[in-house]
Amino acid sequence: MLQEYRPGQRAGESPDDGDELVTVLDDADELVAALDDADCRAFLRALDEPRTAAGLCQCCDVPSSTAYRKLDRLVDVGLVDSKVKVRSDGNHRKQFSRTVDAVTITVDDDARLERE
Repeated sequence: MLQEYRPGQRAGESPDDGDELVTVLDDADELVAALDDADCRAFLRALDEPRTAAGLCQCCDVPSSTAYRKLDRLVDVGLVDSKVKVRSDGNHRKQFSRTVDAVTITVDDDARLERE
């Protein structure tokens, strides 16, 4: 489960809009597993621009059956977002984009994992 907060924000306080938003993942195992997966890392590198699954398969040399599983994993942990690209010919496709530019892992006293 993802929770968002701004650094220095206390419970019940409204965050300042200028502060950087930090996302805390309650269950870090899935995020770490996704980052440990070579195909997932290749997809994150390739998503410097939005791409379809077919485009990712081609540029990362990953079979489509594997690609959809990996993309689902990346979406589930919040590293990738998917949107349907509507085409005039009716052949709509999902387009994937990276939601982060970098991942910083910090373990605090409560053993939480933060994703910036």
